[in-house]
This record gives sequence, structure tokens and C-alpha cells, in this order.
Amino acid sequence: MPRVDEDVATDRVPAIDRVRVSVSDIVVNPNEALIDSIDTGLTDLVGARTREAIYDQLAMDISLAKEDIPAHLEEFRAVLKLAFGPTASQVESFVARRLYETLGWKFLDMKGFGLNEHFAFVKAIFERAKNMNFR
Repeated sequence: MPRVDEDVATDRVPAIDRVRVSVSDIVVNPNEALIDSIDTGLTDLVGARTREAIYDQLAMDISLAKEDIPAHLEEFRAVLKLAFGPTASQVESFVARRLYETLGWKFLDMKGFGLNEHFAFVKAIFERAKNMNFR
């Protein structure tokens, strides 16, 4: 499992250079992990019916399919804000925690990080691991 050095404070972004990833850790792509985390996170928080209603709202209002959420995360976040108001940030945090859990990683609770930043961090680690020369 990728580990961040223990001396890294939780209120700042750890340097990607300090994150160790092995080939065995790369079992899914970040987009699939995010979609799965949204599915399970919303189901756990609000139930399957409300989750489906949110997906329906995305499809009707902005023609956004569930599979396209990773590429249009801002639009997804806007629908969450409409559906949950000020508690949308808590929903996002829950989904971010599920993302790390889905990957088998420890959640990095970094000040100022929302779902966008967590997903960008995860994608950067995957991209870096993909570009490494594994032998």
C-alpha cells in the first residue's frame, strides 16, 4: 500500500516524490475508483433511491452520465450543492474518504482539500506510478 512518510503534516500536501507506490497497488484506474466511491458513498449516506435521483438529475439537467463524472467533477459538485445545500461539503468529504478506502490507502485529511483536490492528488499518484519504470 502506498505510504506517505510519517513526518508529513496533515495540513499540507505531501510531495508526490515522497509517496511510494508499487505495481501491485495499481489495480483500478482513478476514474473507476471515483465512480465506485460516489456510488457506495451516496448509497451509505442517503440510500440507493436518492443516489439514483441524483444521477437522474445529472442526466436530465446537464446530460451527464455517471461514467462521465470524473471528467466533469465541478458539475457533479454543483448538483450536490443543489441537493444538499451547505452539507454538500460533508458529502464530498465522505466520498473522498471512500475513494481512499476503495484504493486501500490511508485517507489524507488535508486542510483546504475538497473532492476535486483529493481526486487530483489520486490521479497524480496514478500518473506518476504509470510513468515509472517498474522492474
